[in-house]
This record gives sequence, structure tokens and C-alpha cells, in this order.
Amino acid sequence: MKNTLVLVAAVALGFGVIGFAAPGALSPDDALARVSAAGYSATGEIDLDDGVYEIDARDRDGRLVEVHVDAASGEILSPPQPGQVALTADQIRARLTQAGYNEVRELERDDGLWKAEVRLPDGSERELRIHPYSGAIVGEEVED
Repeated sequence: MKNTLVLVAAVALGFGVIGFAAPGALSPDDALARVSAAGYSATGEIDLDDGVYEIDARDRDGRLVEVHVDAASGEILSPPQPGQVALTADQIRARLTQAGYNEVRELERDDGLWKAEVRLPDGSERELRIHPYSGAIVGEEVED
């Protein structure tokens, strides 16, 4: 019921919302408030993908940007905010190797996070979602 009310409110405000956050997660309205407080002006669709809101917006200089907001924490994942420095691909690979993932098969930035396909020493495969600033693994799925 709550997600339906949030969806109706967001649509009434002129924003299209695709996807729903898990119960207890940040609502689309809360995500919009975070984006606004950071100095962005939302311009259109709000999409929820893999636990991250993707919000089309304009920055303070009027440039079009896509702002990524973590639906669980409310943190803006990208673009980097003042004081934030994103880890590089090499730094992420090094952290994954330290954590015991012996083969990083693919590594890319997507939805404000790093995503990696890795193989474990036992031969099993995982898809990991990695925080862009801390390097923490924030999601893991078993690959078939």
C-alpha cells in the first residue's frame, strides 16, 4: 500500500517511477529530496535498478546528469559529492584479490556501483556489487 501511495504521489509530481524499493528502503520521494538537497533538480524519470535509484537531473550549472542514490542508505553514489573520491578499477581488483576472489572476469561501473563477475577458489562464480568509495561488497549473487 505504501509503495502504491508513493508511486501515485511521484506520478502526480510529474515523475515517472519504474520499479519498487524493498520494504523499509528509501522511497522515491525521499530519494528526490536527497537529490534536491545536494543541489540537483530532477528532470524526469526515476528508475529503481538493483537497489539504486537512477534520477535524471540537472546539476547547479544546468548540465544533464544521472544521479544514483542507494535505496537502502540514501547515499548519493554518483556523481561524486564534495570530498568523495571513487576507487579506481585497479583498486577494486586489488581489494577483491585480497578478499580471496582469485579471478575477476568482468569489472564495470553500473548504476553508481562497481559490478564484478568473479570466480572463487572452489570454481563457483559470483556477481558482486561493490560500493564505489569504500570498496565494500554490498550485494552478491550466485552465477549459474
